[in-house]
Amino acid sequence: MSKDILPPGITGKGDLSNKPHLAYLDPHLEYEMGMGMTYGAQKHGWNNNRILGVEASQYILDSIKRHLNAYLRGEEVDIESKVNHLACVMNNVHFLYRIARLSSYKEVLDNIYGEIR
Repeated sequence: MSKDILPPGITGKGDLSNKPHLAYLDPHLEYEMGMGMTYGAQKHGWNNNRILGVEASQYILDSIKRHLNAYLRGEEVDIESKVNHLACVMNNVHFLYRIARLSSYKEVLDNIYGEIR
């Protein structure tokens, strides 16, 4: 970050150019995601999301598509969980990301679409 664009009173010592800008994350979305995680934990078991394996990939992708389609059809909030559908999509993308990070992207795609050659 150039010293020219720093706010008044901020020196280059606090350079954030190579650090994640977590303050930019919407706190309302984070709250909704947390509410969705709490609902999911109550429904599926506490820490259940931490043991999801590649075999859950198809189920998670289906859930992403259901929530996104409901939102696009004009339903803002999930009737069952009372959580915004886009927050539900974000939670599911988080699960899919975590599975791919802990196993592999190829394994996730193979599980969803069959082995890709």
